[in-house]
Amino acid sequence: MNALKQLFLFVLGQLWDNLEDTQLLDPTNQQFLASLADIAIEIYLAESTVLRVLKLSKVGRRSDFQLETALARLVFFRSADRIRQETTEILAALLRGDRLTSALDRACAWLPRPTGLIASRALVAQALVAGNGTFQPA
Repeated sequence: MNALKQLFLFVLGQLWDNLEDTQLLDPTNQQFLASLADIAIEIYLAESTVLRVLKLSKVGRRSDFQLETALARLVFFRSADRIRQETTEILAALLRGDRLTSALDRACAWLPRPTGLIASRALVAQALVAGNGTFQPA
């Protein structure tokens, strides 16, 4: 999660460095603030979901939390994709040429590589089929 937070601060720094204070608050530039807010919301969503599943697995009565873990993985990587999209839009609007390439490379380094998504989707689908369209706690 710290990498996503560092990415947020990096994007905020790019905005700060490339727009004057008055430009950032100008109504025509509100999209920057909206995108920054979207990034913060997605970080909160991803972190909250992962922490909730970790807490559940520590205090839960059962030992198998595969479904919850799969759902958390799907939420986390969906949030990472939204963060990638908003970050790219902000940086592309602010920077050009080598500066843009460098900033995008740096942003990509903070973003997680999606792993286990196919297996997670399959597990969720199996649980939905087994529960006739609803999740049934084990």
